[in-house]
Order: sequence, then structure tokens, then C-alpha cells
Amino acid sequence: MRKNNWCVSVVTGLILSFAFSFSAAANSSWRWITESRPYDVLPFVIVFTLLIETYAIKHLCRIESTFRVFVPVFLGNILSYAAPYIGYSQTPPYAGYYSFAEILDRCPFYTVGTVYLFITLIVEIPVVYAFLRKKADNKNILFKATFAVNVFTTVLVAITERVICRGKW
Repeated sequence: MRKNNWCVSVVTGLILSFAFSFSAAANSSWRWITESRPYDVLPFVIVFTLLIETYAIKHLCRIESTFRVFVPVFLGNILSYAAPYIGYSQTPPYAGYYSFAEILDRCPFYTVGTVYLFITLIVEIPVVYAFLRKKADNKNILFKATFAVNVFTTVLVAITERVICRGKW
């Protein structure tokens, strides 16, 4: 039992070290090099994410109605895409000083990253699972498919954001 606790502690420590690692660029400001910002790319990646997730969950879980799959996937995605922007607008130094539009223009971050992946899994899996558990043939496959397709689309969106939107300190 102690051997497993050590292994779990090491794995948890490694995950947290990557999730919370930040570098400091003292006395410098973030600048976007490209004209496009992550929120400019957002509508396009949302459409592709919705299509990929809807059809993957529909086919993997053998659910007949595309619309019944689309609605919970849409709700989960809207909630998970909005969460980083809402959270960022409520933290210093931006909270209370800038409008939401100014925050979007000034913010030095990509929408999708490691923390976003956790937010997506925490928000989206329960929404999709709650709506589709009675429609799916196998609840275990529904959970695994939702998890896997969300990881896949999150990685795909992160790569897309970094290719299209470039910034530096």
C-alpha cells in the first residue's frame, strides 16, 4: 500500500508541476505579434469542436439521434469555453479596472492550455453524461468516449491557437 502511495504522489507532483509552471518576464509586457487573438479564432474552433465531439460520441456510443447528442455537447462546450474568460476577468489586475472588451485585448494568454483541459473535463463530462446516460448503450463507453474526444479536441484547439495567434513577452 505504501508503494502505491509513493507512486501516486510522484505522478500527482509531476502533473501539478506542469500545470502550475509559469515563467517570469520581469519588466516586460505581453505583445501579440499577429493581428489575430485567441478570441478571434474561438468561433471557428468551437464549430469544429462541436462537429468532432458530436459525431464521435454519436458513433462510439451508438446513439441514433444526432440532435440529442448535439445539445449536451453544445451546452458543455459553451460552458467550458466561457469559463477561462470569466475567471480571468475576475482576477487582479483586471477585475474592476477594465471592461471585458479591454481585458480580451490586453490578456496575455491563450484560451486553451493545461488548466483549460481540466476545466473542460470537469465541466463538460458531467453535462454530456447527465444528458446521454439513458440514450447510450453502455455508460462506461459514454464516459470514456466523452473523456477521450474532449482531450483530443482540446489538444487540437491548443495547437490551432498557437499556430494562428502568436505573442511574446
